Amino acid sequence: MSFRLPARFGVSYAVPRDLEKREDPDNALAFIRRWMDATPRTEWSEAFLFSELMNRRDAEAQRKDPISEAVLGFCIQIHRDLGPGLLESAYRECLCYELSKAGLQFECEKPLPVRYKDVLLDCGYRLDVVVEMKLIVELKTVEALLPIHDAQLLTYLKLSGISAGLLINFNVPVLVQGVKRIVNNYQSRNSDGLPAKESFSL
Repeated sequence: MSFRLPARFGVSYAVPRDLEKREDPDNALAFIRRWMDATPRTEWSEAFLFSELMNRRDAEAQRKDPISEAVLGFCIQIHRDLGPGLLESAYRECLCYELSKAGLQFECEKPLPVRYKDVLLDCGYRLDVVVEMKLIVELKTVEALLPIHDAQLLTYLKLSGISAGLLINFNVPVLVQGVKRIVNNYQSRNSDGLPAKESFSL
């Protein structure tokens, strides 16, 4: 028996089903080695290997960020209790309540001025929530997250000097379907010295 790799990998090679039950699903390199051992060399897909490795590295990086992990936990709980369909402001107030209860430093609707040359412009931009001055959280209640939402958060990161942000859309059946983490390449670098990946979804 065999199963087909998900369409997102862009390949249609059959992989032995027992690899689906690997003991450590977070060990991307071990999985890739086993997959390569079980697959003829002519069927190796560089695109698949790279995609699998990046997806698992991203998930691991997310787990190593305690602030993002805490915020996501709060948002998941809020979404479970309230469900989709409310205004952004309602979810924002609930998140601020959870952050306050957890003893985390945060600012809601923090003003974000725009600097153009020698002029500081007050354009009315507001960051939904800034946690510990290390994470920007932008909350949405939209049908689907669009590239413009990514670009907006990335611009906020550049203007504020903060390196990481979470884009969270509460208008989804399961919250993890509406979460995206954005990293400012100019502020964050991996341990190997390479620029951090700009964005990824959970």
